Amino acid sequence: MKTPKVISKKVKYFGKWLNIVGVNVLVDGKKHYWEYTDGGDGVSIVPVEGKNVYLVKEYRVPLGRHIMQIPAGGCYAKNESGRVRQARNELREEVGKDAEKIEKLATVISSGRSTTLFHVYLATRLFDSPKEADDGENVEVIKMPLRKAYKMFVNGELTPSYSLLGLGLAMRRLRL
Repeated sequence: MKTPKVISKKVKYFGKWLNIVGVNVLVDGKKHYWEYTDGGDGVSIVPVEGKNVYLVKEYRVPLGRHIMQIPAGGCYAKNESGRVRQARNELREEVGKDAEKIEKLATVISSGRSTTLFHVYLATRLFDSPKEADDGENVEVIKMPLRKAYKMFVNGELTPSYSLLGLGLAMRRLRL
């Protein structure tokens, strides 16, 4: 398989959270135009207490509705300790908890047309540690059995892919 040759690259749109990049490439001698999103990375965290998980319900403008998901947020840290710190921050802001133990479950790309990486963590041995939410953030915390949450999303309840992945990997790691 040949690697396409990049001829030119230009940011077509500069946004607050991401940019859209246009790229001209040569594939088998033919010129093609591709676009991709380029933005900061994200962290998400599966907070587990016993056999229960904490989810957050939040309105998502692009979908025009509320969705449930694991706590998550943007992250510009370029090292693991910074990403863990941001995951812990999201847990405190969105759920009001912190964890004695946080472990990495996976790092995934958001799509094949994006540079965004999502770092997925598992949080256990939780304790109360509330922090004020970001301005404009309004979430409802929902505690439910981990298996029930996973089945709910597998059966069609809309959630980000990192939530489904995180719940599945957490069940595997915790042998639930």
